[in-house]
Amino acid sequence: MSIIQQVRAASSQWLENFNSENYQACIEAYEPDAAMSVYPHGKFAGREAIGQFWTAFIEQAQPKDLQYRNVKVFVESETRAVLTATWSMNVGAGFIAKELWTKSDDGVWRLAEDDFSIVSQHDVARVKNDPADTALIIVDLQEDYFEGGKMALHNTELAANNALQLLQRFRKNQQSVIHIQHIFADDSAGFFAPGDAGSDIHPTLIPASGEELVLKSEVNSFKGTNLETVLINKGIKNLVICGAMAQMCIDAIVRHAADAGYQCTVVEDACAAPNISRQGVDISGEQVQHAMMAALEFAYADVTDTESYLAD
Repeated sequence: MSIIQQVRAASSQWLENFNSENYQACIEAYEPDAAMSVYPHGKFAGREAIGQFWTAFIEQAQPKDLQYRNVKVFVESETRAVLTATWSMNVGAGFIAKELWTKSDDGVWRLAEDDFSIVSQHDVARVKNDPADTALIIVDLQEDYFEGGKMALHNTELAANNALQLLQRFRKNQQSVIHIQHIFADDSAGFFAPGDAGSDIHPTLIPASGEELVLKSEVNSFKGTNLETVLINKGIKNLVICGAMAQMCIDAIVRHAADAGYQCTVVEDACAAPNISRQGVDISGEQVQHAMMAALEFAYADVTDTESYLAD
């Protein structure tokens, strides 16, 4: 195995031990002189102090279902590698800024440094398949994509009507809703210009009080935005995604989210795509959308329709 694979395997074993309540094995995975920093709890020097923290935390919080997402490993040498990730469990969520794994003479990878933050703590511990783990994300259903706008798409009204049904269900169930609004840095794109009415979210889908609004200026809703932080703060694991354009911003957010470890569902008839032409071939918005949904369904998301999703 490569060094990256070895470190990911060691980290996965730590997670498995934690979730099976083999906490002693977790503590023994630290080097005797390891250092740990936990925001907002403080710093802990040495395996004994680290073990005392974990023992107290486990007794108080009763943590379960610890999961890592968006795991990245950076190799420093043949015996040193740093892992970063986001994490969530039944009682909270946060960021791992640094897990420094070192390979000892016996060939075992152990934790030499552990630096993580507890960003959010849930008022009530969540159970498996808790509805609070799921958020609806509505992407770029803005005026320029509707009839009369600067970039009108195929079936945007239908997509918005279906998105509204999803929105009403999530509001009724008091589940998280995140609105994405695309505003380009200038008017060179020809649509979604700053200060232009075409950039406004469609009136039927205006964010309600308490719902998150994430502003972006690029295709990927995660790039250069606080979307990841919003998801961590809310302890979200599953995403229901709809909006526009299917072949651009929907494709980008789904692929990024899936690669980061989120379970994604795309509601295809709550999405819209343009009629396009390439190399003299006209491709309808319906064909574009079908092609994109087939690609996403193959490896990145569950794809469904509004009626089926609401019937579950």
